[in-house]
Amino acid sequence: MRAIGPEAKDAVPALAAALKDPSEAVRANAGQALGAIGEPALPVLMQALKEKDVDVRAAAAEALGRVGPKAKAAIPSLIEALKEPNDALRASAVSALSRLGADSRDAVPALAAALRDKNAQVRAHASQALARIGKPAIPALAEALRDKGL
Repeated sequence: MRAIGPEAKDAVPALAAALKDPSEAVRANAGQALGAIGEPALPVLMQALKEKDVDVRAAAAEALGRVGPKAKAAIPSLIEALKEPNDALRASAVSALSRLGADSRDAVPALAAALRDKNAQVRAHASQALARIGKPAIPALAEALRDKGL
């Protein structure tokens, strides 16, 4: 279905259910497929970001990043996910924000804070996201360069 893309929109309900599968591999594949389907999957992915299960939320965040700029409505939820204690969820959220590029400019303060995250993957994706945002992120990047603690 990942290869089919948006034409696989009829599979969205089944893939939404697969996001809750006990198997990590099934959840990951469902998230990848939903991300490839793109815009038709956005309501399901936005809802999945609100689930209690952190693995479901991480898969949804990754998939939203694959959707690209059409997923910009998810930015506030992805910013909120950066406050979560789970490393995988924070890494998925910051990766998605990075993929959204300049559309993530409202996330600059949260991404700047993520540069201090305990998880190296989160820190790396945060720096990539800030670089992709461009000009609005320059003050945050300059501040990070001055911070001897980073």
